[in-house]
Amino acid sequence: MLLLPAILWREIEERTRSALPLEACGFLIGRRRGEEFEVAALAPGRNVAREARTHFEIDALDVLAAEDGARDAGLEVLGVWHSHPRGPLSPSAADRGLEPAGRGGPGGTGARGDSRGKVKNRQGTAAGAPSQWLTVIVVPEGTCESESDGRGTREGSAGIRLGCWRRVGAHGFEPLSVGQPCQSRR
Repeated sequence: MLLLPAILWREIEERTRSALPLEACGFLIGRRRGEEFEVAALAPGRNVAREARTHFEIDALDVLAAEDGARDAGLEVLGVWHSHPRGPLSPSAADRGLEPAGRGGPGGTGARGDSRGKVKNRQGTAAGAPSQWLTVIVVPEGTCESESDGRGTREGSAGIRLGCWRRVGAHGFEPLSVGQPCQSRR
C-alpha cells in the first residue's frame, strides 16, 4: 500500500495542474515498511523532454538531488510520479517496458520516457534502484480516456485521480492501494 499524506496529494495536484498541458513528474521520498510505502516528501523533477506534452524526461541533476536528499534525510527514493494529462489512469505500454538504463549524471539523462517513461539513477541499478521504484500515475479529473480496474487507484477530492503500481517481472505491474498514513505513525 502507498501511504500518501493529503498535503502531498495536494502538492502533486498543484504540480500536475500547473504543468498542463505538459507532463509533470517528480519523486516520492519516504520509507518502506514491509508492504507499505510511506511517502514523507516529494522531490521535484523538471520535465526536460522535447515533446513534453506526451513524454517526460527528468533532468539528471534532479535524479541525483532526489537520491542525495533522501539519503541525507535517512529516507529513500520510493518511486517516480508522473502525469498522463489526457489519461489513461493505468500504466501504458511504455510504462510496462520500464527498464533501468545506463548511467545518468550531469551530462546525461536522468529519467525519461514517453508519457510514461524510463527511469535510471547514476548507478543504473542499486538498492532502491529504478527497477524497484513504484510508478505513480496522475490524471487530472475529467481527462481519463479509459479507467483502470480500480484496484490501484484512489479518487482525490482535489481534482486528480492517482494510481500506484510496482513492477512484477520483466514487463508487468501490479496495482497497490493508496491511502493516508495514520496519525500515530508520525
